[in-house]
Amino acid sequence: MKKLILAAVICMTYTNVQANVCEIPLNQVAVGSMTLMQSLDQFKKIHSNAKPDKDRIQILDVDQAFENAGVTSVGSIDFDPVKNRIIGFTLSYNEGKYAQLETPLNQFKNSILKNSKLPQKGWVLSQDKEAYQYRCNDYQVFIRQDHGVGRGSLGAVVWVFSRYSDSFE
Repeated sequence: MKKLILAAVICMTYTNVQANVCEIPLNQVAVGSMTLMQSLDQFKKIHSNAKPDKDRIQILDVDQAFENAGVTSVGSIDFDPVKNRIIGFTLSYNEGKYAQLETPLNQFKNSILKNSKLPQKGWVLSQDKEAYQYRCNDYQVFIRQDHGVGRGSLGAVVWVFSRYSDSFE
């Protein structure tokens, strides 16, 4: 009996560890013309209007690379100056080629997954049914569509955070 219980505990532990293994490696996660763990120099080759400021990178105007990727505005870009890497970012797709305010969440999510290098499996729908989350040991991604309704609404947004970001939960 003790062996059976021990075997069950080991199997449960192994299953939980396996569930946290990332489908795509940390430095290959790419969405909206951005790649997680990208160096500042690589990023500036694509987005010449990037302005580094301590632990953030500012983008005042959406450039052609963002527009081509369907991004309509850039929220925050978390930057680790020690690692010289982008460790998180927030992109808005409101009223762009992938989402309008009335675009259903599933349709927005499918468009993002089809046009990005993000995991295809393992997404969990939030209780309020306004967001999907993918979480693994190295990063987490949120795809949210709140249709611009309610206080603090954002519309169609994608958040990506590496384990190095303060926003990683």
